[in-house]
Amino acid sequence: MVVVGSFNGSRRRTPRRPVWIKTDTKNGKSQKSAGALGRDAAARLFSGPQTPTAIFCGNDQIAGGAFDTLREIGLVGPAVVAIVGFDNWDVMVLAARPQLTSIDVNLNGLRREAGDSVPEMIAEWRLSGVRRRPCSLVVRASSKP
Repeated sequence: MVVVGSFNGSRRRTPRRPVWIKTDTKNGKSQKSAGALGRDAAARLFSGPQTPTAIFCGNDQIAGGAFDTLREIGLVGPAVVAIVGFDNWDVMVLAARPQLTSIDVNLNGLRREAGDSVPEMIAEWRLSGVRRRPCSLVVRASSKP
């Protein structure tokens, strides 16, 4: 498995130790579109003798770019390589062929919770603590063998 994205400061460890491909950034901001980053990363990943069986992308746009490169080299389909995105942005996940598996972080709920917090923040001048929000994996054809 390979993780593709801009994960600045991430120190998480996973049992299988995925390979990380950090996208090129300058001052924390990418100089390319997310789709271009995905295309470049997939081209690097599939240019050598060892290739991954799965790619986790930092967002759905990066995944779309990876799909583009895989399609160009004839490797589209979850039987060859599974792809998972992040955001569950319907414009990207439903238009992809095959449709993209993605992590849904419930951005509408997050926006609503942020808006509901404004009066409390105004009254207390600050809001502290960690708020955990549920997310889910929406499985589609890009990760099904």
